[in-house]
Amino acid sequence: MGEFEARIVPAVVEKKIIPVASYGHRLRIAKLFDSHEEFMYKIITVAGWAKTTRSGGKDFCFIELTDGSFIKGLQVIVTKEIEGFEQISKANVGTSFKIKGTLIKSPAQGQLFELQVSRPDRGHFVEIVGPCDAKKYPLAKKRHTNEYLREIAHLRPRTNLIGAMSRVRNNLAYATHQFFQQRGFLYVHTPIITASDCEGAGQMF
Repeated sequence: MGEFEARIVPAVVEKKIIPVASYGHRLRIAKLFDSHEEFMYKIITVAGWAKTTRSGGKDFCFIELTDGSFIKGLQVIVTKEIEGFEQISKANVGTSFKIKGTLIKSPAQGQLFELQVSRPDRGHFVEIVGPCDAKKYPLAKKRHTNEYLREIAHLRPRTNLIGAMSRVRNNLAYATHQFFQQRGFLYVHTPIITASDCEGAGQMF
């Protein structure tokens, strides 16, 4: 019998699975950018907050909706046939929405798809889950300095800069964990050795 020769098998970093739906049976925007073809010309429900809003006149308005699952937002076109259109068209950046419409190909250059909300007879609707006061919302549609973002730590992940940094950090941590897990290592929380002895913590070990 021959001698066993141990070989290290190169680790493979697997692509993260993107969940299709989230809470409330809504479709995650990241899934649309990952495989929009399977949802094309189908009625879908999405939810999130408005990154930008703008009026297209008396007949329609635009909402760039994001749910935090992807760096880009989903463009939504709402027409005047939808109930509450006047209030929707006046909604500010930061307003939370739940929207049901049909995913269609976008005529705009550089944009593959958009959500059209124009047929209430087919169940299309726009629900304002949480309105936002433009005078109090600190993330207006403009570039903010890093110093200013430090003052609103609870909202800064909504910016492109912090959002991109958080995703890079997440992917690095994910790949690092995969590397060691595939080689038989265990992830444990070891005690922190310190010279400080506060409230008797040093007597625990």
